[in-house]
Amino acid sequence: MESENRINEQLLKENDKLKSKIKILEKLKESEADYRMLFESASDAIFLISSDKFTDCNLKTLEMFGCTRDEIIGHSPGEFSPSYQLDGRQSNEKSLEKINAALNGNPQFFEWQHKKINGEVFNTEISLNLIELSNGSHIQAIVRDITKRKMAEKALKESEDKLRMMIDNSPIGFTITNLNGVYIDVNPSVCEMIGYSRKEMINKHYNYFSHPDDIDINKNLHQKLVDGKIPYYDLEKKCIHKNGKIVYVSIRTQLVRDDKEEKPLFEFTIIENITERKKAEQIQKLFYHISNAINITDNMQDFYHKIKNYLSDVIDTTNFYITLYDEKTDTLSLPFNVDEKDNYETFPAGKTITKYLIDIGKPLLATKKIIIELTKKNLIETIGAASEIWLGVPLKIENKVIGVIAVQSYDDPNLYTEDDVEILTFASKEIALAIKNKLAADQIKKNLEEKDILLRELYHRTKNNMQIIISMLRIQSASLENRTHTESKDIDFMFDSLDKVINKIKSMSLVHQKLYQSQDLSHINLKEYINDLVRLLMVSYRVQLDTISLKLELDDLFVLIDLAIPLGLVLNELISNVFMHAFSYNGNDKICIQLYKDDDNTINILISDNGAGIPNEIDLENVNSMGLRTVFDLINYQLKGEVTYKIENGLKWHIRLKDNLYSKRV
Repeated sequence: MESENRINEQLLKENDKLKSKIKILEKLKESEADYRMLFESASDAIFLISSDKFTDCNLKTLEMFGCTRDEIIGHSPGEFSPSYQLDGRQSNEKSLEKINAALNGNPQFFEWQHKKINGEVFNTEISLNLIELSNGSHIQAIVRDITKRKMAEKALKESEDKLRMMIDNSPIGFTITNLNGVYIDVNPSVCEMIGYSRKEMINKHYNYFSHPDDIDINKNLHQKLVDGKIPYYDLEKKCIHKNGKIVYVSIRTQLVRDDKEEKPLFEFTIIENITERKKAEQIQKLFYHISNAINITDNMQDFYHKIKNYLSDVIDTTNFYITLYDEKTDTLSLPFNVDEKDNYETFPAGKTITKYLIDIGKPLLATKKIIIELTKKNLIETIGAASEIWLGVPLKIENKVIGVIAVQSYDDPNLYTEDDVEILTFASKEIALAIKNKLAADQIKKNLEEKDILLRELYHRTKNNMQIIISMLRIQSASLENRTHTESKDIDFMFDSLDKVINKIKSMSLVHQKLYQSQDLSHINLKEYINDLVRLLMVSYRVQLDTISLKLELDDLFVLIDLAIPLGLVLNELISNVFMHAFSYNGNDKICIQLYKDDDNTINILISDNGAGIPNEIDLENVNSMGLRTVFDLINYQLKGEVTYKIENGLKWHIRLKDNLYSKRV
């Protein structure tokens, strides 16, 4: 007995070990799936090596080496090295040492030369790590092309005179700093970028010239570089020009080490001025924000504030005003004015520089010298504090100048340039457009009562026309009752068809009724519409509420008329089919209609009944029924939605669609 217990205990232990191994294998499988996704999407070349053969590689590897997967898998890494011998051996012992070290679990990072399939040689950085996969141990190599960087390093190793000449004449900036970040040397391009002389920069820390926003980033990356945690870093940052303006630069900084590649000596940085590119990006962003402000801002004062704030990202708006001209009274009003010295709301146009710009009808960048010349010619008169520089652009509506947008400075004569004229010109067009829209809105408001009367008349005419059509169809239906008995089958079919047409017209008429009752003449309440449509169809098919169970679970959702009309036809068809074909009216009939929105703003409509259902082999989407074909066509093609059904204790329909297919009209 004791022996059996020991055997059972042993079996339990073995079973636990087996379960543990299974869990480990499952985790390994999940880990490998994640690894595969990262492997293929990596921006660096990654390949796996086992037994001195490539066993796998990602797409970047094929791109880097210019080969196909068949040309690399199963081949030796030595075949892609310039030092490859005819016997297939790698002659460089350093490479073998690195691979062996990685196989022993010691990650390696070094530089190497590779060659493409066409023989072209290029320089790379390689990181080697040992990884465990389900098919065994592999060396994972991550390879980055550093050919351009190596070219720069090679240039640095040339003779000092040639290097100095190249650096001094290069349009690209070069700096050398000690390991504490203090400048040892800079080239003329750097001095030109930020306005300081070489003498002013030497022996100063680079943070002295950096924008305060970037100092912490500089410190963090510098420390990682010095500690050997990263081989180099790329960064876009802001510098402060000697004149106080911001200069945007792109830099690449790396450590320069001694001949043995062990001791770090100094930091070498390549600097490129990207101010123009950044300015272009800011202007593009400005144009978008200003254009968008027209659509999202109703209040003109808020709109003016937004314009000023957006402009401040690219030009100085310390002194900024918008003025409108009244031709009848020859006065200028300032609906928006932010100024350090003057605070006008209105003033006579007279011979102000603003009125002068309105008269010439084109932008004006006026330095103090130009202002004095215009004053001497008696073309303008100074009102308020004198400016060192003034920039104004006319506001035009249909080629008529209605006002001016202007900026000025009382102390910096070089604050604005011709580039700023273009920026302000764009802003002026958007402001003029906003003013035009405001005037149009005021006109619409004045005519609102007339439009309301017109809309009421349109509604009643639409309703009356639909009622006439229904009456004509009923007359036609009544005439059918006088036909002979032999035609009864056809007559019943025609009766049904006429009833269906009448119900469809009523469903459309109901949309117009709901639209008329809505506040904005564009949206209708879908919940109320479905509620009324069900009641309308119950009356049409003589369904008593006490003979069926009706369950409506409807959320308040508002949709446009363009969506409501075709959707109403679809609902009319599906609900009518329930009343006509599904129910036996034995007291147990149930119909449920649900309406709600998903988190992604998808409208969901579910219609289910416990009626007769349909045979499983029938495909409703392909049956010879005009009504059902209309359902699928309207949802799938016109409304770009989705309609599905399920045969389960009756029939269940599920409609999913978006409400952003059409735009609001009124």
